Amino acid sequence: MLRIILFIALFLSFDIQAQNEKKELRKGKDHFEYEEYRKALPHLENAYKINPDNIETCYYLGRTYWIIGRRDQCLPLFEKVYKVNPNFKPDVTEYYAYALHFDMKFDEAMKMYAKARDKFKPTTKEYITYEKLIAQCRNGKELIKKPVDVKIENAGSEINTEYPDFAPVVTADDEVMIFTSRRADCLGDLAPDGFHYEDLYVSTKQNGKWTKGTNMGNTINTTGHDACIALSADGSKLYIYRDDNGGDIFYSTLKGSKWSEPKNIGKPINTNYYEPSVCVSADGKWLFFVSNRPGGKGGRDIYLCEMMKNGRWSEPRNLEEINTEQDDDAPFFHPDGKTLYFSSKGHSSMGGFDIFKSELKPNGKFSKPQNIGYPINTTDDDIYFVMTASGRHGYYASSKAGGYGEKDIYIITFKLPEIIALETTENKIEVENTDAPISIITAPSLILLKGVVTDAQTNKPVEATLYIIDNEKNDTLFELTSNSTSGKYLVTLPSGKNYGIVAQAPNYLFHSENFDIPQNTAYQEVQKDIQLKAIKKGEKIILKNIFFDFDKATLRKESVAELERLLKILVENPKIKIKIGGHTDNVGSDTYNQQLSEKRAKAVVDWLIQHGIEPERLQYQGYGESVPIATNETEQGRQMNRRTEFEIID
Repeated sequence: MLRIILFIALFLSFDIQAQNEKKELRKGKDHFEYEEYRKALPHLENAYKINPDNIETCYYLGRTYWIIGRRDQCLPLFEKVYKVNPNFKPDVTEYYAYALHFDMKFDEAMKMYAKARDKFKPTTKEYITYEKLIAQCRNGKELIKKPVDVKIENAGSEINTEYPDFAPVVTADDEVMIFTSRRADCLGDLAPDGFHYEDLYVSTKQNGKWTKGTNMGNTINTTGHDACIALSADGSKLYIYRDDNGGDIFYSTLKGSKWSEPKNIGKPINTNYYEPSVCVSADGKWLFFVSNRPGGKGGRDIYLCEMMKNGRWSEPRNLEEINTEQDDDAPFFHPDGKTLYFSSKGHSSMGGFDIFKSELKPNGKFSKPQNIGYPINTTDDDIYFVMTASGRHGYYASSKAGGYGEKDIYIITFKLPEIIALETTENKIEVENTDAPISIITAPSLILLKGVVTDAQTNKPVEATLYIIDNEKNDTLFELTSNSTSGKYLVTLPSGKNYGIVAQAPNYLFHSENFDIPQNTAYQEVQKDIQLKAIKKGEKIILKNIFFDFDKATLRKESVAELERLLKILVENPKIKIKIGGHTDNVGSDTYNQQLSEKRAKAVVDWLIQHGIEPERLQYQGYGESVPIATNETEQGRQMNRRTEFEIID
């Protein structure tokens, strides 16, 4: 009798479990059909715990894991379904192949893709798609044979959460990060996929570590999707994606410590189609963006606009040398002014989006894209890659196993050669780099110049306009503004030019700097704080962009921009009188240096008179070597002593 009771109890237990399994599976499938994958997940997982051999449960749980980004858990599920009944669903072979591909079991994946492919005729879209997937597997086999020497680290719990965290952008100096998240404190409600609508978050670096990411608030974020897509090199302009009008690009400007209300970037960039990505060159002259508008090569294409003289963007040019018949997205143009990074499902991708690089050629076209390699690129989507000005750190998001959430932000450290500084002077930077780089990423050739602009008397921050000038061509390359609250500025200067840098603000004398950066100069960071002097009697400034021919008093053409700035001060302040002073180092005789310095000072005065300034407002004096501002024992000191300056005398 006892045996009968135990049998009945066991039977009833199995029956209850079977009923629970069916109930959980049914609820999971219902949510799945309504695309409520987060709601479907616990029911499907419960059904799987009750009966892990039910291939229907395995199929739907595998599909759900795939969709929500937990792809590392899919292979055992699809493998079980395929081995029990490969015809259970029409796409079982396809998803089994996807899972094998994701797990880098390339040979097995190619066999499965071939089986799925052969159900279609060679001329069909499906056949061609499977051929491309097989090609990605072949690419993957080759790429993992030669991994690039990098370190990839999770950005940590201050940045990442159990929710999706992605699309990081950083300032050129690697001090500010803005990123997108779908965490619990987003301003919007839950989206249909079970996560909150996207918001932008910000983190700053303190003592070499990122602070906890904080929501940027309702000036930037709305209750809908707001995603971070680009940040200017100095962190003063932010680009945002919103779902408006099919998907548009917006921008916001940092004024002091507050961001402005985002504005639609408008035509010809935004259309009624999907524009999800943007990037602006460090000098503000080029804008790269992505669109799926008609007339492109693939689904999403990368386009380029140039800033015209009227301040508007030119009509977009399709980057045909970059784009493929598949999706191309997420451009990032490095501050070196020549290297474009982007993500593509085409070219030599090993699966999903891979990150590629291409370099600008002298003819204005970009070189053949190169895959930046495994393990940066994986068989999943690798997208929204950005890099610091130094080239030593990159940031991107990935759904790697062992992360905090569905998608995490990762930091890539590139093992570049060490930089050796040979000489730094007021006028010239010479550096030497060691031999060949270890990875496909090479050390960028540029100078990152940053500092703080303050009032010389009060030391309070000043909002100044800084002009970057090509001295040789007398062209203003671009302009920027120091922050009104902090006084901070940042600019990147690619190698191969003689730059004039001028800071100006109302009621202040301008301040000028000169940087001669030889071609292929290795990356350096230069801190240059600027103090502006009020326009008043007794103030004196050095004209650092006045140049003379060697051992002569002949003004070189590179001096014109600086002379024009001095002319402007005199025109705008018609009552002031100035004295131009010429100075030399101690090389040569006292008499010779005195005569040379006087001739050079007179050359400046003569130029001003020729351009309309009354002679009675101008004086000049040569001081020779008698008033040094630095030692004459070093070349750097002698360079500083060879100078032209002006003083307000009335």
